Amino acid sequence: MKLTFVDPTARKLKPSARIHASGKLGFNTDAAKFMKLEDLPSYVVATSDSEQGKLQIFFIDSKISDNVDTPPPIKVAKAGKYYYVNFINILDQLMIEYTGKKITFDINKTQYNGYDTFALTMQKQDKDSLSDNNIQQNK
Repeated sequence: MKLTFVDPTARKLKPSARIHASGKLGFNTDAAKFMKLEDLPSYVVATSDSEQGKLQIFFIDSKISDNVDTPPPIKVAKAGKYYYVNFINILDQLMIEYTGKKITFDINKTQYNGYDTFALTMQKQDKDSLSDNNIQQNK
């Protein structure tokens, strides 16, 4: 009999990002590994509606600016072990209301014109906030 051992600690990465009340877009530790954020990269930002009707925000390697006219890139910052980008201006431009809401994005890697690109797909938001749920449960 041949046994194949399975590592119970191995898991698939689930990279995601979340918008904070400050307007910063924070990345979870899986996203930091997946996007190699320890290198503190910079990205140009673009948007598109996905086929499922969900908003997609693309982070494209800022080297694309060498060949394509783009706005200035957004730079990844680090505080302790936490990676984030200042995202408030983009939220305002896209008219995304983020205060008092829990907005998260799943992150997938793709290519655009030969450049590494990360597609952030906005997840469906719950209609009720946590405080609304607590009020309803207490009735």
